[in-house]
Amino acid sequence: MIRVLVVDDCPIFRLLIKSFAEMNGDIQVVGEAANGLDAIEMVNELKPDIMTIDINMPIMGGMEAIENIMSMRPLPILVVTSKDDSETAYEAISKGALEVLPKSNITSETYQSFSNKLKLLSQVKVILHIRRKKKKLLNLSEINARDSLNSKIKIVGIASSTGGPKALDHLLRDLPNNFPVPIVIAQHLSDGFMDGLVKWLNGVSPLTVKIGEKGESLEPGHVYLSATERHMTVTQSNKIDYIDRVPDDIYIPSCDQLFLSMAQHYQSQCIGIVLTGMGSDGLKGAQQIKEQGGFTIAQDEQSSVIFGMPQAVINMGVADKILSLNDISSYLLEIIESMR
Repeated sequence: MIRVLVVDDCPIFRLLIKSFAEMNGDIQVVGEAANGLDAIEMVNELKPDIMTIDINMPIMGGMEAIENIMSMRPLPILVVTSKDDSETAYEAISKGALEVLPKSNITSETYQSFSNKLKLLSQVKVILHIRRKKKKLLNLSEINARDSLNSKIKIVGIASSTGGPKALDHLLRDLPNNFPVPIVIAQHLSDGFMDGLVKWLNGVSPLTVKIGEKGESLEPGHVYLSATERHMTVTQSNKIDYIDRVPDDIYIPSCDQLFLSMAQHYQSQCIGIVLTGMGSDGLKGAQQIKEQGGFTIAQDEQSSVIFGMPQAVINMGVADKILSLNDISSYLLEIIESMR
């Protein structure tokens, strides 16, 4: 039985989370708190497997509570908040929270996916939470890229899902503002929460981070995240385009669509990176990148919050390199510099 602590100053919303979570017979809400201070006490007393928490609450807000809990008794934390709090909510990820979920996503129609997320995140070993350390550049002799990778890289693409915002923070903050190629990203995210993620990443990364706009030219030193309601792609003329979503789409935005367009138009001159996330989105696109002579990197299991997406790429033999999140930025800098 998965034990959940629900923290929110609204009793109606606490009841809503409890009701929907416990529709799954494997989940039990063992406690409820109306503020962060009570949450800290209840974590120590009840020892839950996972906690959901809002950001803006009286007495002590979610941000301070997360920081205290992760320094005293770490556990998986899911931030459940409103769109108005999205930028602050992503800051909570830097304090140790695993993911951010909008309150509007918890309904009678979506309770199953919500309870599944609780079950999945409750299994994350937060004690393995990546500790930041000074980066060292890899020696060129350590880079074992395929011999066929001998053309100048023109674009880097990133696929990420659950745990992705924290991974993107970790990766992008270590790249210089004069990074020589554009970076395009498909991050699975709920509508209305992308602006908060962009503002947060802009605050931690030397690069210019923005939501990609249709027809916009891709520039070095810039990071373009896909809008959430459509699938971002890139064109032969080095511009951003979008494909409309359809009701049957499972992953939005689609990592595969982004990678497939990179493989088609950049061929051997692109790098595809698959970060933490559930499922296998990005696998088909990564296969095409590799077949066209490009290079693929998968995040390793130990540094992934959820190993699903990288594991799919690794198991199919598509990953040219498997790296800890702590090493990906250094590797990118070295491999691109070696081809200039």
